[in-house]
Amino acid sequence: MCIIEAQNGGCMDKQWWADYRKGITASTNSTGGIVGLVSLGITAASAVISIPIVTIGGTVFLCASIVYVLSTGLPEKKRDASDCCGEKLALSDLDRIKLPVTRVALMGASRVGKTTLMDNLNAKVPDGSRTDSPYAMIVQLPGASKKYIAILDAAGQQFSQQFQITDSANALLIFVDHADSNTESMKPERLIEHSQFLEQLRRHIVNKGLRSLRVHILFNKKDLWNSGPDAVDLQSWFSEQIKLWDNLTNKPVTASIFSNWNTLDQTLLTNTISGW
Repeated sequence: MCIIEAQNGGCMDKQWWADYRKGITASTNSTGGIVGLVSLGITAASAVISIPIVTIGGTVFLCASIVYVLSTGLPEKKRDASDCCGEKLALSDLDRIKLPVTRVALMGASRVGKTTLMDNLNAKVPDGSRTDSPYAMIVQLPGASKKYIAILDAAGQQFSQQFQITDSANALLIFVDHADSNTESMKPERLIEHSQFLEQLRRHIVNKGLRSLRVHILFNKKDLWNSGPDAVDLQSWFSEQIKLWDNLTNKPVTASIFSNWNTLDQTLLTNTISGW
């Protein structure tokens, strides 16, 4: 069986034919009513007026309708991941990438470091901007030859958006931190916010039957809290949170202490994602 490759031509792959069949079905459904009405009119006219041109006209119309359905049913041309690297895409645009890429959703509260990680993976200088709506971006992992992934991001303050990108993802990178500001001390209300979000996310995964997801949880901003007065309590809290994810998915949930500004941490995380 011939399978199409990412960069070269060759035989049509199974997904292309599946998309083509879907397109033909949709096109047929949208034109079927019109074709039916016109055909009924031509049939009635043929019964009343025995003129060959009426029959010929009906045949021409039917042939034109078939050509229209077959041509409009063609699936939209797909793009190579490398061609759209660094672009902001709608989630639906990911279906038009030639070969499937791993979809990694960045999860967590606002100001937890998701967008900074996105900028780092995309070799972009962080500008402090915030995410307002769900989107995807194709990035090539640093040091990974031809390894492209789709990063999915959404507004941290909108749980509904977070759950939306969860439904489109193959893997989750979940961020937690000790505070929403640059301080060494923890803010108890911040930990409560994380705990509540994680509980809702676990419930969503169970309700949606998303047990095939890969999950990695990052305790971000270690450059601040790990040398602060609450380091022991924070690590204990993080350990308890990890235990709540036991047996939630088919694959083991992993976790790490992380900083967006630590080169080694970024390398280790990249290696983890590369294995997905």
